[in-house]
Amino acid sequence: MPASPGLSRPRLVRRKSPSVVLMPPILPARPGALPDPAMTRQPVPTQRGVWLVRAVRGGLGAEGWSLLPEGALRIAVYGAGGFTGGLVVEELGRRGAEVVPVGRRGPVVAPLDDPDALVAAFRGCAVVVSAVAPFAAHGEPVLRAALAAGCHYLDTSGEQWFVKEVFDGFAGAAVEAGVTAVPAATDDGVPGDLVAHLVARELGEVDVLTVADLRQASGAASRGTGRSMALAGDRLTTGAFQYSRGEWRTDLVVEADEVGPGAVAFGLPGTITVPRHVTARRVQGVVLPDLAAAFGGLTAEFAETLPPVLGEEERHTNEWRMAAFATAPDGRRARGAAWGTDPYGTTAVVAAELALRLAEGDVRPGVLAPAQVVEPAGFLDRLGVGWEVVG
Repeated sequence: MPASPGLSRPRLVRRKSPSVVLMPPILPARPGALPDPAMTRQPVPTQRGVWLVRAVRGGLGAEGWSLLPEGALRIAVYGAGGFTGGLVVEELGRRGAEVVPVGRRGPVVAPLDDPDALVAAFRGCAVVVSAVAPFAAHGEPVLRAALAAGCHYLDTSGEQWFVKEVFDGFAGAAVEAGVTAVPAATDDGVPGDLVAHLVARELGEVDVLTVADLRQASGAASRGTGRSMALAGDRLTTGAFQYSRGEWRTDLVVEADEVGPGAVAFGLPGTITVPRHVTARRVQGVVLPDLAAAFGGLTAEFAETLPPVLGEEERHTNEWRMAAFATAPDGRRARGAAWGTDPYGTTAVVAAELALRLAEGDVRPGVLAPAQVVEPAGFLDRLGVGWEVVG
């Protein structure tokens, strides 16, 4: 796979030995931050033009050193001046990345309607993280520019229709560019995808797999989220894609008794990503009725009344829970869930960790689901979220 400008492969990885000088203690987390037992990195330039990175994987009992080419941790964030983008910048900085903040207003200015400026802003970066909601309106130019610049790509989109477009429209271009694109690096997209993979693995053979977002509608949402939901309209519910026998369809009636009474079909990213790594007759996404009503009926006018930024206290009182329920052809069942607080902060941690995985790892090119990029159980541990799978 061709590397981005300034990168060389393969990387040298070795375990800590007495001949290696230990780096300074890891910086403490900012006040109010999510618990971060995830990999924490502190890069130091060496005489040989590479970065020496200490990696500590909390909960996994692994500690080691990586020699990475200079620039390997240079990551562009488009939409860095926004709410979610700003949180991603903060989490990347905590992990030792060199962040290039790009947006329509700076610090690095690259308008969405100027492809050359976008490519120039991204060139030399290992990864581009897009946080430019609504993605259905603004996401494609950033993705195209990332591929043109030879950068890996991920985004914080929860918009199912955009996630599907990334897979359908850009898989070939990503392979040709020799880079990896991972849409839906969010609190719902990644935990939901990883838990679904683990649940399916419990059964071995799956007939129906249901991905469920079980958060309550009482949680606060930002203006950016509101704009995305308002733009989606009926595509959230009656127009949501569900997977059946090799096709994504919008005319299916959900079968989700195990989720609870009144579960409603909903456009979740997992319905698009999970069939990439789980073989099942049917994969469907559902939410509880109150959440469907809240988001499905959200108007553009109401979205503009939502706050552009949520405060720390408001963020941490919000809870999220992603679940997966699987049934085998012989009737056996398995279920699992991942959960936590602060959906926006979780999204930032997810995006930062996945960006570093793309920058450091040998991941095959193309558009991939999260479970095709990381080991599901280990990555959930790194995120510091609660999770369980019951066979």
